[in-house]
Amino acid sequence: MTSSSTILADIAADNRSGSAAILRKALDYLRSVADESRDAPFDNQREHIVDSARKLVEAQPDMAQLYNLASAVIASVRSHSSLSGDSSAVVRKVLDEYARDEELAVERAVALAGRLISEGQTILTISNSSLVRETILRHPKRTLLTVVIPESRPMSEGVLLAQSLDSQGIRTILTTDFAATTYVKNSDVFVCGADAVSKDHVVNKVGTGVLADLAKQLNKKTVAVFTSSKIIRDDLRKPSPRHRPGEEITTIRLCTGIVENIYLELCPLISFTHLVSDRNIYTADMLKAEISKQPPLTLQ
Repeated sequence: MTSSSTILADIAADNRSGSAAILRKALDYLRSVADESRDAPFDNQREHIVDSARKLVEAQPDMAQLYNLASAVIASVRSHSSLSGDSSAVVRKVLDEYARDEELAVERAVALAGRLISEGQTILTISNSSLVRETILRHPKRTLLTVVIPESRPMSEGVLLAQSLDSQGIRTILTTDFAATTYVKNSDVFVCGADAVSKDHVVNKVGTGVLADLAKQLNKKTVAVFTSSKIIRDDLRKPSPRHRPGEEITTIRLCTGIVENIYLELCPLISFTHLVSDRNIYTADMLKAEISKQPPLTLQ
């Protein structure tokens, strides 16, 4: 069995996978943590699980889904009494329920997002969102759709999405990142995923905001699709873009300059005409009001 530390290192280094793939790794990591702590004394077992859950968030701090998962795990072990037995069994139950709920949430979100795409339309997207991919693949008229995808430098996640859709018979146009703006005018809808959604922002691949704003100015639909597990309160964990290794862009050393490699950006909620979760299709104001009512979560 792969150790939890090995899985965690893989999660931290994963710069190409979408959030669904990283979530699967996160569930495997926490299951491994639970198994490794099974025979430890109760207090040691609990603190090891709590500490490991916090490390998961640190591995991919921009992913709200991991924060919500870690919070659920920590809450379960904190409320668990030593008289009730093994904390690792409680963790495994929480993880199984989370995975099952997320699977159902994906089904509902994809179904709702599909309603916003009509037969024969051209879809502009960005990066490699599994929810966007599934929305397209499950569309009843999918073979009549055209999907425009920028490559998503420097890790080229967009190429992966293009290959996946192309292999399923979807008419796909793969282009460069800057060229994507030239496709806005002739596209019908811009659709993207999200790493996190707050009452003010959608966190997604750099370039999302430009494409969404251009499309909205031309009266196109701009759609962000996500499951409710990606929603997070700003006052709990305010997402902020991190700099990734400059070597992913170039190994050339500049004399006095620096190489900045930013993956994600904060896109204003109002850039999207439709915000689609597994619960509803929202306007920015509707979603902001709902998020503001959410109870606080904690990693304590």
